[in-house]
Amino acid sequence: MTDAGEPRPIAVRVRAADGTMRDDGWVRTAHRPFAARLGEGLVLAGAGTAIGVLLLPVPLVHIFGLLFMLSTWWFALQRVRAETVVVSVGGTCPRCDTTGTFFAGFGRKRYRLPISTSCPACSHALTLEQLPQ
Repeated sequence: MTDAGEPRPIAVRVRAADGTMRDDGWVRTAHRPFAARLGEGLVLAGAGTAIGVLLLPVPLVHIFGLLFMLSTWWFALQRVRAETVVVSVGGTCPRCDTTGTFFAGFGRKRYRLPISTSCPACSHALTLEQLPQ
């Protein structure tokens, strides 16, 4: 699962919830090969299907098993569709001027701007946006 390719940084604008902003943020993205994405999606869908099938004989619980199976198929499809993923994000918080990395979510989040996050120092809501051309 470490074949995410070489991460490449993209310059972004960091905007705080109070309207202040800085243009020194960055997002590191990586390209995921189709074979790796497909393999992860199949493992996820297979695990969800196995759990769903195991819950079929249990009365009333089988409904939740089927919903769980369909949910894992949806997540697997999203994993296969995510060609470019976010590796890490960071910059300087416009509110407290702390430089560092920001939380970008668990797993391999699909790269799409704007990205909502918060400053780890002051917990102020931040949005990472595309720089104006």
